Amino acid sequence: MCSGIVQFLMCSGIVQLLMCSGIVQLLMCSGIVQLLMCSCIVQLLMCSGIVQLLTCSGIVQLQMCSGIVQLLMCSGIVQLLMCSSIVQLLMCSGIVQLLMCSGIVQLLMCSSIVQLLMCTGILQLLVL
Repeated sequence: MCSGIVQFLMCSGIVQLLMCSGIVQLLMCSGIVQLLMCSCIVQLLMCSGIVQLLTCSGIVQLQMCSGIVQLLMCSGIVQLLMCSSIVQLLMCSGIVQLLMCSGIVQLLMCSSIVQLLMCTGILQLLVL
């Protein structure tokens, strides 16, 4: 293929393919597919309903497994997690972390590190 390394491995369902021209790595093992391309690093992972997609342009990580959705975008680093009313939101501009789970709200802001906790009528406010 090129003057570099082309490696093809098959062992108990594992397939690893390496091509020097654009460094393509394909890994298949029990439903897991990992694809790496040097031009724009794409990582695709599928295993028991979990889908992880990574792209160089805007690093997007999407995970779906039994109602869990995790979305990561590099432009402003937004992490969104939804699983039975749990919401975790992370934004890099001021590092805001919002966590909601069964009435518990945790809010973190990096400017003055404010932690707000609400759970069954208890309000806890911490300012550092």
